[in-house]
Amino acid sequence: MSCARYVPYAGPPPRIGAAGSTPWQQNSYEDCQHSHKKDLIRDLRKRKVTAPKAATLQRLRHLLVRGDRGLLDYTKYETDHLKTLIAQRSLQMPECSACRGNIVARLEQADENMTFPKFTDLPPELRVHIFELYFASVLTDPRGYEAPSPPFLAQASRLLRKEALPVYYNTCRFVVAAERDLYADTDSATGSRYNWCFSKRSKAFIEHSSCEDLAQITRLRLQVRWHTDLRTVAHVHLDVDIPLKGKEYRVREAGKRTRGRCDSMHDAEGLVGGVVRGIVERPGTNRLMREDVERMIEVVSEAPSRMSELYRRWRSDG
Repeated sequence: MSCARYVPYAGPPPRIGAAGSTPWQQNSYEDCQHSHKKDLIRDLRKRKVTAPKAATLQRLRHLLVRGDRGLLDYTKYETDHLKTLIAQRSLQMPECSACRGNIVARLEQADENMTFPKFTDLPPELRVHIFELYFASVLTDPRGYEAPSPPFLAQASRLLRKEALPVYYNTCRFVVAAERDLYADTDSATGSRYNWCFSKRSKAFIEHSSCEDLAQITRLRLQVRWHTDLRTVAHVHLDVDIPLKGKEYRVREAGKRTRGRCDSMHDAEGLVGGVVRGIVERPGTNRLMREDVERMIEVVSEAPSRMSELYRRWRSDG
């Protein structure tokens, strides 16, 4: 029996793999063992899904997957209503139509085989709205995603790729992580030894993303950490919103803001805000470029004395 601890449901989490975040992957709950049955039943009830105590582990997993997919819980409906659904969907009534369980099983089986081959026949505006609803329901982690894999539906056809990717890049908050190394180069002003570099995932994402893809990104989260001395590690997390035409840009501290923390982050927000303002005021286009991302990280990392003073102020304010 596995001794892995079951983590109760708290919304669809980002799935982190070797290539980065993959929020498109459906959780099968195969890691849930018999010792987790009570937790599974509790989570199903939180989702307002009927979960009988006598249900098998396989049935509970099936109900969890259906809940993640947003499918109906047919056990809530009366038998007459279920028969009406069978008729409306032109399904064959099970042989033992008096058995409620057989009707539920037939409807659930039909859900697994659902297709909609005329999706591309819908008006383009409606397809784009569907993409907006889909990405808003999947990309739910407020912390953002570092080097996320592209959405699978963008690989279905050229038409869907052309329509879905702009919505995806405008909806997802992309994490760009970097670290400053005190032991690389020497700063002539302060004598500190420092340099900065992207994390492996962020570096791979920026290097392998085309200019067209980067130009569509409007939401970033900058994560920069550095050593103020041999023992102390400080960090800055900033959310950057690059507006479309007619909107204002925003640079703010990520997460919950406290009074002391807000004051200490003011300088970092101003440094990055200057870069974003340059993007907005750039003649011809206000789209993000690879050099802009590097410059945002650089302005936070290039002045160790300034950032050390910022960190000391935060410590004294706290």
